[in-house]
Amino acid sequence: MTPKSLDERRLEAILVEYGHLRSEIIETVKLHLQLYTLLLSAVGVSLGYAFVNKAYEVFLVMPVVSFAFFYRWLWDQNSIMGISYYQIVEIERKKLPVLIGYVKNGSKDDYETYWVGWQHFWNDNMLKNPLPRVHVYAILLMFILPVLFSIWRTLFYIQSLLPVSLPITNIDWSLAIQIGLNCVYGILLIHALLTYRRLYSYYTGRYKKELGYGPKQQ
Repeated sequence: MTPKSLDERRLEAILVEYGHLRSEIIETVKLHLQLYTLLLSAVGVSLGYAFVNKAYEVFLVMPVVSFAFFYRWLWDQNSIMGISYYQIVEIERKKLPVLIGYVKNGSKDDYETYWVGWQHFWNDNMLKNPLPRVHVYAILLMFILPVLFSIWRTLFYIQSLLPVSLPITNIDWSLAIQIGLNCVYGILLIHALLTYRRLYSYYTGRYKKELGYGPKQQ
């Protein structure tokens, strides 16, 4: 049996690496679906319990669950986008062409450098399709709703106090805690949304700088 050349061994190692990275993306997407199902179930059960038993205080703790989910989702999204970028730029565009050459693109004057084509095909043909972004909008909605319910609970509580006017020396600690929680939730909400925006803009800028195109801004 003829021993493999150095280039053949390098190519094999690169393809194995590429396969593992694709598997990591797939496993992370599966985890996203599981976490989304858990969040949806938790929100549904909490809403049902709150309205049936008129225990609206539940709304004040719902954002804790949604924030934990969303920041984990952001972490995973950063990993997915980083892996995708590495696959396109480092493997498909740089490593593979060095080992197996370039393919002449008959419709253009340049050379096609994407040997492993799925991610390249996706970026060229699917990014303008709004359907792949639906899951992002659904996650953002499920993340924002608990915060809105918490704010509604506080407004409802304030309304229940009116027209009673409390002396300044008589602090309503329940109201103070609710307002404090909602202030924290509001700050975290703004931070989380801005973090997602910066994350998406960061990789959009890198794609455009390296490849001349990038995901459509949301």
